[in-house]
Amino acid sequence: MRKTSIKIRRKLSSRIGYGLLIAVMLLICVIIIYPFVNMIAISLSDTSAVRSGSVSVYPQIYTQSGYTFGATFEAYKMVATNSLVYMGYLNTFKVAVITCVLSLVLTAFAAYPMAFSDMRFKKLYTQFIVITMWFSAGTVPNYMVIDSLHLVDKHASLILCTLLSGYNIIVMRGFFYGIPKSLVESAKIDGANDFQILFRIIFPVSYPILSTIALWTIVGQWNQYQNPLLYIESKEKYVLQQVLAGIIRGADNSDFDISAGTNLSIEQVRNAAMIFTMLPILVMFPFFQKFLISGAVVGAVKE
Repeated sequence: MRKTSIKIRRKLSSRIGYGLLIAVMLLICVIIIYPFVNMIAISLSDTSAVRSGSVSVYPQIYTQSGYTFGATFEAYKMVATNSLVYMGYLNTFKVAVITCVLSLVLTAFAAYPMAFSDMRFKKLYTQFIVITMWFSAGTVPNYMVIDSLHLVDKHASLILCTLLSGYNIIVMRGFFYGIPKSLVESAKIDGANDFQILFRIIFPVSYPILSTIALWTIVGQWNQYQNPLLYIESKEKYVLQQVLAGIIRGADNSDFDISAGTNLSIEQVRNAAMIFTMLPILVMFPFFQKFLISGAVVGAVKE
């Protein structure tokens, strides 16, 4: 009887604990999701509803009976028909794709000897890579290097600054540790060199970690603002975050014709522009989610 009561108490406490955990997680989800929902609601509401401050979680339009549920796409039409936004898209896409491809290849080049070679000073080589995760040169030395290479106001500066990450190298090395070394040894016996082994044997079985690092790299470049702010000066070379920052600040409203022939408010255009720039990442993420979880977990735990 006593054992049964202890089990009931433990079961009750477990349920209470799970219930509290679920409640906390739901609260966190609401806190995270609400700003995004509010952005969508403001971007889809009409001007009078936005200026009245009545928009919260669903879009509203003004009718004779007052503010009711409804949507208008005028702000999205204004953003979608603006050449600066598409220029930012094109520049960001170009930088993100080039950085992603080069980063995957160079990260694999750095991680391969850490996982499969028996070279001397391998531990020292690993420590040099780990040090870069803790210390960086800083903004001024980085700018001086980019300036000395004559890469200021060139997209190559954005690519070069984010080409390699010590964290990505360590994660890819962890994934490579899970690949049987017998594959590499048998390939070497057959006469394959390290480049052939990497591209023909290692890469085909490393889709999870390659997809994970590719997503990290693309998202990082898509959201990058500090480096473009430092290195990119010409408006025709602006990336998407620079264009978006100009809209949000409202510093250059004439580029978006907000005051010419329209009654849209800057809040509507700002939120529509932010949603418009998020769409590619939001669409891409579900397709990479499976690889993201499996690649990150295996790469982080395997040693």
